Amino acid sequence: MALILDGRAIGARIRGKVKDRVAAMAEKPGLAVILVGKDPASHLYVSLKKAACEEAGIRFELNLFPADEPEAVIRAKVEAFNQRADVTGILVQLPLPSQDANRVIAAIHPNKDVDGFHAENLSALCGGRPGI
Repeated sequence: MALILDGRAIGARIRGKVKDRVAAMAEKPGLAVILVGKDPASHLYVSLKKAACEEAGIRFELNLFPADEPEAVIRAKVEAFNQRADVTGILVQLPLPSQDANRVIAAIHPNKDVDGFHAENLSALCGGRPGI
């Protein structure tokens, strides 16, 4: 017998629980997103993340960079977010147009890496150890 799941209903319940947990927090979480270039799919994906954060009561900060932004400038922005207490998560929207994604991801503090792409987080996942 097949079991049919209502993904929308499950998603709505999860989003409601997240919203309740965030509302109960003394200090609200904050997501900093770095978006480089004008890829339409990336912009759409980031707009969906922004809407989800707003629904849950999570602060959202979008940082847009032109496609030809030097990688060092993007990494410096990541480092600045690492130092900010109000930024509890950092997301670099991939793909990057020409910058080295591995070096940019490596600049994210592992505890703020919401995608789990930092080498320490991937290693923990593959090794069965606790990660983010």
